Amino acid sequence: DLFVIADTIYRQKKGLAIGGTCSAPNASAYCVNQERKFYAQVLPLAPEGPFNLHPCDLPAQPRRFRDNIMGIKYKSTTLTALQRSFETMYGLQLQQEGGGEEWIFLQAHAYMTHPPPPPQHPLPQHPRPQHPPAPQVALRLADKRTKFTQTHQQLRRFPDKFAAKARKTLASLVPAMAKNSAYFRLSPDDAHKNAIQVQDELHDKQYPRSWWRPNLVRCLTKWGVVPPHSPPCHTTA
Repeated sequence: DLFVIADTIYRQKKGLAIGGTCSAPNASAYCVNQERKFYAQVLPLAPEGPFNLHPCDLPAQPRRFRDNIMGIKYKSTTLTALQRSFETMYGLQLQQEGGGEEWIFLQAHAYMTHPPPPPQHPLPQHPRPQHPPAPQVALRLADKRTKFTQTHQQLRRFPDKFAAKARKTLASLVPAMAKNSAYFRLSPDDAHKNAIQVQDELHDKQYPRSWWRPNLVRCLTKWGVVPPHSPPCHTTA
């Protein structure tokens, strides 16, 4: 493959072609294998594993999407130490792309949720201190109609109603978005909310329902997502 960066042409000499049909699945398979071998040696997945191999003793096991790793760290854990730990796990050089309470991808929105603290007992029945629950990473399909995109980019997921070949374009976009609804989630409820969001975006475009509704229901069912109820019809004056 050839790439142009800053007016310079580069040629990829080894590895699968970036963007090829098998590139992303092979990258995921490699990472899964490295993770399986690593976590088989650490607690809590291995009762006899050494304590000091867990990646910086994170409060929750990190999540990975393709080649992006998301997780929660303690304030005392430096990002440099965390990066070295993951480089040891995967045997690859990594780079830090960002951090904060939320992270917006091209298609997804990752953010932290803070569970409510445990109820306080009126009497000191627990001699050990009660620590607040660890925050969790949540993942949802990014909403293209809100603050997550600039004004000029909103509703760009689907073509306009009167665009050329809009109906044919939807025939391929709707199955892809149904799959994304099932992919960008951490729970079945997330997937169902993603499906509602996709349906709302399609409904807002005012397409004829026959263009997308049957295809959406069929594809969501295929991916194990409960299809949302049909939206009300548009009214015209």
